[in-house]
Amino acid sequence: MDAAIRTFAGDLESGYNDAESANELIRLWEQSSIVAALADSKVADIGDHAPLFPQINGFLDKLAAKYGTLIYTLPVVKNIVMLNYALPVVFKPNGPWRTDVSSNGLDLRIEYRKHFIPFANIATYYVTLLGCEYIAQHQGQPDLKRICKPVAQKLQYAMGRYIAPVVSDWIFNASTQSLRIGEDRLHYNTVDDLRRAIRQ
Repeated sequence: MDAAIRTFAGDLESGYNDAESANELIRLWEQSSIVAALADSKVADIGDHAPLFPQINGFLDKLAAKYGTLIYTLPVVKNIVMLNYALPVVFKPNGPWRTDVSSNGLDLRIEYRKHFIPFANIATYYVTLLGCEYIAQHQGQPDLKRICKPVAQKLQYAMGRYIAPVVSDWIFNASTQSLRIGEDRLHYNTVDDLRRAIRQ
């Protein structure tokens, strides 16, 4: 989320020539460190669809009033909004959101997936993109940067299609059981090895 917000701030500053909004977004984000927010009792009590950082949503509404609601169609803004709503559920599989969802007769496992898969997709994309760009820059191979985005997109697709649904169910099921992982299940050579271990 930090990478997405900083990318968006950079776009505001360079693409829209709006350093004031870019600085405000960074200031709001830095005042809302994720560690402090997760420790806050108010965040622990939020429901299924309340955002983790309401002030970020307020800022985006302010930008939409300034530039138009088209701002919400930007991929980086979609990512920020998705993460803001996904994080409270993803990191609290046994959280209070379960009560709200189960009272509506919905499948809790499916509801968890709806939050986990987009989170995993976005995290995979930004970790891959930023990691690739870092390596390209520090290896003195700026031409390598042009493959970073396509690689990040392919890994994001693989995460959402093949890995995240399985990992999501495993985390959700493990959240209601005592989880024990043997030494033999800590090392994987392929994605198929990881998938088999998760299914066990």
